Amino acid sequence: MSEPAPTKREGLLKNLAWLTVGNAAAKPLWFLFITAICTRVLGAAEYGTLLAALALVGLVVGLTEMGTNAYVTRELSRQPGASSSLFTNLLAGRSALGLLAVALLPLGQVVGYATHEVAALTAAGAYTVAFRLNELCRTLYRAREVLRYEAASIVSERLLTVGGGLAGLLTTRSAVGTLLGMSAGILVALLANVAWIHGRLSPVRRAVLSLRTLGDAYRASVPIGLVFLFMMVVNVGGIVLVEATLGNAEAGRYGAAYKLLEMLQLLPTIICTPLLPRLSYLQLHGTAQGFRRVLLRSALGLTAATVAIAAVLSLTAPVVVRLLTADASFEGTIAILRVMAWAYPFMAVGMLLLYALVAADLHRYAAVLTAAAAVLSTGGLLALIPVYGALGAAFAFGGTHAVVVVGAAWGLRHVGREAPDPVGPQAPRPSPSLPRPEHEAG
Repeated sequence: MSEPAPTKREGLLKNLAWLTVGNAAAKPLWFLFITAICTRVLGAAEYGTLLAALALVGLVVGLTEMGTNAYVTRELSRQPGASSSLFTNLLAGRSALGLLAVALLPLGQVVGYATHEVAALTAAGAYTVAFRLNELCRTLYRAREVLRYEAASIVSERLLTVGGGLAGLLTTRSAVGTLLGMSAGILVALLANVAWIHGRLSPVRRAVLSLRTLGDAYRASVPIGLVFLFMMVVNVGGIVLVEATLGNAEAGRYGAAYKLLEMLQLLPTIICTPLLPRLSYLQLHGTAQGFRRVLLRSALGLTAATVAIAAVLSLTAPVVVRLLTADASFEGTIAILRVMAWAYPFMAVGMLLLYALVAADLHRYAAVLTAAAAVLSTGGLLALIPVYGALGAAFAFGGTHAVVVVGAAWGLRHVGREAPDPVGPQAPRPSPSLPRPEHEAG
């Protein structure tokens, strides 16, 4: 099959507009379902089972991804000619690893999980694998900087996922049934995404399958993968440890507050998604000053917006929680949300700065930084949860994200300060981590 015609890169503002529209349509729908509707139908304990399963499985499936999403975005934004080989091999490899991870989840009974909890883990595993593969598909849209495709993908995925999840929720009124419905919906979205990419952007070809290409991609992306894996530990470790220490009901109260912050990640996601390929391109083909200028403007704007949101959310926490659920068992979520509201600016700006470290090829520094953050977060959770309960987990969450912002800013302090070349612009540096051109043959 011949390669589709190359797509024209769209401007940064146009891409931001497309992502804003797509996420503005999809995120509130998802938040309404996963928080307001699920809390009302499931109650605190069953809702805690659902969130704890998703959080724990997210950590497991994250090991099969290992940063390949950000790697594909960064590398194909620099050299799009490797897209068919790289995408085909990662789609096949990650699908196999994801299925293996799901097949091993029933072993949770060996470490003490009840039968319904193991069933929830397995259903959550199927959903998470398909969700992460959809994210892999969207890396091609990001690398080509045509985010109208990503906007359409996000909306269609959420419609199908919420539709399936709602059917499972109302039919079974259980965490397992809800997760099974979500899995069915997102699998349909994944198949549609792959078919679209195959026909429009990058053909999926069995002839290019190569363990060498797959191994090269994983080796190059491991430092990036560690960054996102460690940040996942920071973000969802609280739910896992609250559930393990205090039970499903308290995990449900903590998780409801966290899900609100997760929904608010809409704003940094909209900014960071087109920013990674643009900064990656500037790092290789542009100027250091241009890299720094784009980063500073984005960081300052995001800081101002998220601080304002945090202030409003802290003041209106009682109203927000009562709008989400009238269930009295979620009353403790109000205090947790007030603490986590002020973690939001650090969470958002930290995300942007970590993306900038990856784009600047400082991913090894980012991996060390986030590893330290994961250790700090886990230690803080273990120390504070027994004393302050879920509220202590919220304090550990905010403090760790503040450390990440300071550390990432320190790592970026010299980026963009090089003196200009007196002779002229430097030739673009080859990217050593790209697959060899011959892997595209065949």
